[in-house]
Amino acid sequence: MVMLFILVSQILVWTAFCATAPLKNELVKRSVLLLDDFTFHKVVPHSNQDVVVLFSSKKLFGDYGTDSIRTDYFNFAFKMQTEGQANHVLFAQVIVNGPENNDLAEQVLDEGEELTHPKLYVFPAGSATAIPYPNDQPYHLNTLT
Repeated sequence: MVMLFILVSQILVWTAFCATAPLKNELVKRSVLLLDDFTFHKVVPHSNQDVVVLFSSKKLFGDYGTDSIRTDYFNFAFKMQTEGQANHVLFAQVIVNGPENNDLAEQVLDEGEELTHPKLYVFPAGSATAIPYPNDQPYHLNTLT
């Protein structure tokens, strides 16, 4: 009887824990780190891995162009991670949705440049200098691969 009581208690505790566990939202994507102003400087610069970061403004979510660029980036990151072609690369994203992340974006973006669409930057291993990719042309999954 005591064992049954303990078992039922453990099941109830586990059920309550699972019910309160947060669900993944649309911002968290497999194989792409979600960074903010606090975590960005812990990852960039990385001593032995290149870091590819997508900066996007949350206020532009829902726009076809923004959503298309983000989807292509997530698909590209997943493909590179699962096919083993990017073992030396970390893929990340920064969503600019407040003053802290806006300050971070201003540090990385060129002077006077606005975040009118998602921007992709490469940080080579050991370097805090951002290299915009691609420089002048829009990109999609075909141009990334």
